[in-house]
Amino acid sequence: MENGSRPYAIPIEPDSGAIILSGTRAPLRKIGDGLTIMSFALLDDTEAIDWKPNVIVLEEKNIIISTC
Repeated sequence: MENGSRPYAIPIEPDSGAIILSGTRAPLRKIGDGLTIMSFALLDDTEAIDWKPNVIVLEEKNIIISTC
C-alpha cells in the first residue's frame, strides 16, 4: 500500500502470526507496512449469484479482529 510493490504472500506455519512475502519487489517492504492480500475465484454465472467475498481484518500482530 505504501510503495505500490506487489510481492506474493507465501504459506507459513498456521497460527505463527507471520506473513512472509516473496517476489522481486518484496525487499522494498518493511515490517509494519500495511498489506492488502487478495485471491481470486473463477465462477460460472450460477455460482456467482450467491458468491460473497470474505474480508478479514488483522491487527498489527496479525490477529484477526473482524471478518465479514
